[in-house]
Amino acid sequence: MGEQGQVEHDYLYWEFYEQGGKQAIRKGKWKGVVLNTKSAPVFELYDLEADPSETTDLAQQHPEIVEQLKSAMQEAHTDSELVSLFSKAKAKRGNQKNKAR
Repeated sequence: MGEQGQVEHDYLYWEFYEQGGKQAIRKGKWKGVVLNTKSAPVFELYDLEADPSETTDLAQQHPEIVEQLKSAMQEAHTDSELVSLFSKAKAKRGNQKNKAR
């Protein structure tokens, strides 16, 4: 931002392997968060315009937004040979998906 020629992206995605694994995505006013990706992942959804402190999970009220963000997360994630963000079973399925690309 602020740089001429800077490409504007549809979303911002990040992930961390520590503390059981975490993923997050920001698209427009929405932020999707998945904690504990390795054991018991739960998707949380926040409207950052109305709730910048992320106190009210809106995932149940907006399943279509949840599915859009989950799809974008899956698209953005790249498997690593060194460490897995997911449980071994899910990581194996993810590796098979990436090999098909």
